[in-house]
Amino acid sequence: MRVRGSHTSGEVEFVLFKTGSGTLVTVGSDHTDRELEKSDVPLSKAVCPKVVAPVLLSELMLPGDLESRLAGRLPELSAGELLFSGTIPSMRGLVISDVFAMELVDEVTGRTIRHSYRVVCLSAAAR
Repeated sequence: MRVRGSHTSGEVEFVLFKTGSGTLVTVGSDHTDRELEKSDVPLSKAVCPKVVAPVLLSELMLPGDLESRLAGRLPELSAGELLFSGTIPSMRGLVISDVFAMELVDEVTGRTIRHSYRVVCLSAAAR
């Protein structure tokens, strides 16, 4: 993943993905520019790509429970749309790194979705 700022980090979130036949769950990262976040939170999130694991599960959790809680607050998801849950506290806090790893574990079934990605700062590459 390519970013412009040198002080960025990922934020682990579960992600709901609406399909024509139901809602699937995966893990994603709302990657954020931490320096820009000090002055403009929406822009700090908008300047970085969002990352979603390529594996989705239909039985990891009950996405309908979350959807019913959000009813009336957000428009209903349409097929092909994603909903990021909001940041889940990470085990190490916010870490600026060129590698970011995340996982979502269903402790009942033992299934896990893991995903990682590399971060390349375009401003550093241009020097």
